[in-house]
This record gives sequence, structure tokens and C-alpha cells, in this order.
Amino acid sequence: MVANQKIIAAINEQIGNEFSAMLQYYAIAAYFDAEALLELSAHFRKQAEEEKKHALRFIQFVTDTGARVNIPAASAPEAHFKVAEDAVKLSLEQEERVTTRINALVSMAVATIFGYPTTKIAQLS
Repeated sequence: MVANQKIIAAINEQIGNEFSAMLQYYAIAAYFDAEALLELSAHFRKQAEEEKKHALRFIQFVTDTGARVNIPAASAPEAHFKVAEDAVKLSLEQEERVTTRINALVSMAVATIFGYPTTKIAQLS
């Protein structure tokens, strides 16, 4: 079963977003390592692994549908911060962006599968 190509394209984009988030979290973990903030470093390593798992799940879904995985290039992560708060703030902003993108992906899928217009989807949640 090949899924809707518009949805597959959006999922492929999200795979790139998840890998980008993974790289960013590893960069933040390395920053905290250098600052001898080992608990924060461990936390962000764990977050990086979680993002990788998300990407791998999306990859599995795409291949299970018979579609092709097309992972976009990832930008270099931000690795230098003036203070620890800047690294944490960046991670929060990143989580908010990813959540917005996931919600948009779900809305697209619901609209495509069930034929609901976007405004109707907002009423369902």
C-alpha cells in the first residue's frame, strides 16, 4: 500500500527535522560536557537518542507503505553558547517547532484520509 505522496513528502521532511533535532541535542550535550555539567549532558544525550528513534519510526512507516525514504540534508547544529541558559532555551524552542510540525503533519493526514478541511480538524481536537 503506497500512501499519499503529499503525506510521504511531509513525513520525509519530518525525518530530516528529527535528525536535525538529534544533532542539535548532541551538540548541546557536548557543550554541557565541556562545561562539566554532566547531568545536563546526559539528559541531552538521552533527548538526542529519542529524536533518533522518532526518525527511525518515520523511516519504518514510509518503507512499510511501499514509498521511498528521502532524507533531506541537515543544517549544522548550534554548538557554542554564551551561557547554559541559551542552550536550554534553544532546546525549548526546538521542541516547540517540532511539536508544531508534528501537529501540522497530523492535520494533513487527517484532512487527506478523512477529507476534513483544516478548519474542521481544529474543531475535532
